[in-house]
Amino acid sequence: MSSFEVSYDDLEDVLEVTFGDMDGRNSQSIALCDTVFIFTDLTRQSVWGVTIYNYRATLDLDFLCLVNLLEVSSEQAKLVSNLLEQPPIDQFLKIVDFTSYNCEVMSPTLVSLIDN
Repeated sequence: MSSFEVSYDDLEDVLEVTFGDMDGRNSQSIALCDTVFIFTDLTRQSVWGVTIYNYRATLDLDFLCLVNLLEVSSEQAKLVSNLLEQPPIDQFLKIVDFTSYNCEVMSPTLVSLIDN
């Protein structure tokens, strides 16, 4: 990964991460559930950022359901799930069940982010 910025607000328990460059003209935010939002460039088919509310609390969960993927067409859900499998977003979110869109929220090390 060329560059990244990580911001964590302890009072609000919000993690915001941006990676790489983004083109504002082609950006789209996608709410995966009430607490997880990804920021994408669909023309480049990449994720350039993620915001996770209640981050510390979600780390303690066995899984988090990306419920909004259940409410879109299967084609749209597949497109988003494919994006989530790409580095570096795959260091933060890992879909463990593609039927229910349950995912594991992770806390990557700095080294793993740099090596991506």
